[in-house]
Amino acid sequence: MVFSKDVLGMTILLYIFWLLISWSLDWVNLLLGFTFSLFVAIFMAPEIIRAEERPPFLARGFFFLKFVLILIREIIKANFQGVAIVLSPRLRISPQFVEVKQTLRFPVTQALWGNSITLTPGTLSIDVDDRKILIHFLTEEMVTQFPENPVGKALVEFEGRGK
Repeated sequence: MVFSKDVLGMTILLYIFWLLISWSLDWVNLLLGFTFSLFVAIFMAPEIIRAEERPPFLARGFFFLKFVLILIREIIKANFQGVAIVLSPRLRISPQFVEVKQTLRFPVTQALWGNSITLTPGTLSIDVDDRKILIHFLTEEMVTQFPENPVGKALVEFEGRGK
């Protein structure tokens, strides 16, 4: 049982998540949340957070916030595109699988990118590895727009390789 920056950071993140989902400031809830967060962080941080596999989270906080805001914007835009496709008189879908080159270095950011793609309506990440990601697109237009994906660019910046 080693206390480190990783355990502290994971405890704080889990505790914030606990507070957001419980939405209660009762002292019992606060104490239970902290206890569970600390317990999970102590036993899971060494398995989840490996120094050689992680981007510098705290130093890149601004870029992570930028990623989250861009992701929210892209999800909203994709929802409007999805509604337009569904409500159009002629269903303009051409589903297809496309392998896209994957340039992210860390497993954490690779998973974030795959999950971000899946969160965006009309796309679904099927398989992610170190070299490529297999994506299911709903329309041909989505395939042609994907190379300008701002979410992927924000993750590259988060890793410290952007602009």
